[in-house]
Amino acid sequence: MHQLYQMLQDLYTKADQIDYATINAIEKEIERWLIHSIYAPLKLREKNAILKQHKKKVQTIVNDGENSVKLIANSFDTSIKGEFSKKVQQVVKEKAKEYTKLEEVE
Repeated sequence: MHQLYQMLQDLYTKADQIDYATINAIEKEIERWLIHSIYAPLKLREKNAILKQHKKKVQTIVNDGENSVKLIANSFDTSIKGEFSKKVQQVVKEKAKEYTKLEEVE
């Protein structure tokens, strides 16, 4: 910021000696400063806010899916009996754990 201020102050004091190339160089320097100091941080904040919001939605979906699969596994307990029931419950619980892997991929 100080460099920009100094450049503008120099520009003001030498206003009668300025050519097109100097004005163009100053304009580019101001653009670089704006991008570096203002535009880029704003875009990064926007991006991070979108990512945070997306992660919350994914987390909600993962939790709902995992809970649904667990609920199905528990309902098998009452409706299916025997060795087959245990194997079905085991497989369904393993599939429920895969929902947490979706979260890690994100």
